Parts: sequence; C-alpha cells; structure tokens
Amino acid sequence: MERKCRIKGLVAILMCVMLVFGLAGCKPDISEYENDQILITGLLEEDFYITPGELAALDCVKATATGATEKAGTVEAYGPTMKTFLAQYGKTLDEFKSIKFVGEDDYAITLGKVSWDKYDIIMSIANGKEPLEEDRRPLRLLIPGAQSGNWIYMITEIQFTYIEDSEE
Repeated sequence: MERKCRIKGLVAILMCVMLVFGLAGCKPDISEYENDQILITGLLEEDFYITPGELAALDCVKATATGATEKAGTVEAYGPTMKTFLAQYGKTLDEFKSIKFVGEDDYAITLGKVSWDKYDIIMSIANGKEPLEEDRRPLRLLIPGAQSGNWIYMITEIQFTYIEDSEE
C-alpha cells in the first residue's frame, strides 16, 4: 500500500513537472526584440509606444494561414488580436474609420471596417513557437482568409483614425 502511494506521488510530481515545462514552451522566446518600439498614433490623446514584450503579456492566439502565392507561403502567427489590443484601452474596432500599419521600409496598408468585420487581425509577435525572423521584426500582421498582400511585416507604426476625425 505504501509503495502504491509513493508511485502515485511520483507520477503526480512527474505530471506537474511535464505540465510546467509544457506550458513554458508555449510562449515563444522574443527576448532579442521584446523591447523594440512600435509607435501608436491617434489611439489616445497622445502618441505612445508599445513593444512586442507588452503585446506578449496580453491574451494571445495562434493561427496559421496560407497565402495565394508561393512567395506568401504559409505563415504561423502568435500574438493578440486587434480586438484584444484595443480592449486594454477601452476601445473597440467600431470606433475607427481606418487603421494604417507602416513597416520599417515605409510599405503600408490601411484596413477599414470591411476588413475587421470579415477577418480577425492578429498582431503577430512570433511564428508560432519560434521568434519572428530578423527581417520580419518587431511585429507582423496576419489576417487569416484575407489577401496575403495585407500581411505586412516589420511594423514600426500603427495609425488609428476615428470615425469622427474623418468627418471633420
């Protein structure tokens, strides 16, 4: 009887250790770029910066999408959705006319209501369990189901335009 209890105890400890290490392995190691700054304009009264490390602290999702071209390939994403990001500031997508994402190379895309009503916008800080490639950092956009031309990377700025701002 005592031996059975010891074995059960060891099994329970082993399962706990496996669970801890398993959960630790779910979050990607973004330490090389976790403090890179991404400028946020128009969301609040004053512009501010966020980092991939701050985004990693939010509820994150995993998603995979395959682009229409071989160049786009298949992309794995890990990061918060735009809805999750906005919720921490008490905002919703319905408040905005558009959101513009600007890459370090000045490539930019602008998304509007049609995009976010139809698709989830994922602010990807990693490729699944792996960090983003150096030429994709600090942030990549993945919009599963949308055209892969919108999957901009090297995002260094996000510009928000409120509906009422565009009516003035």
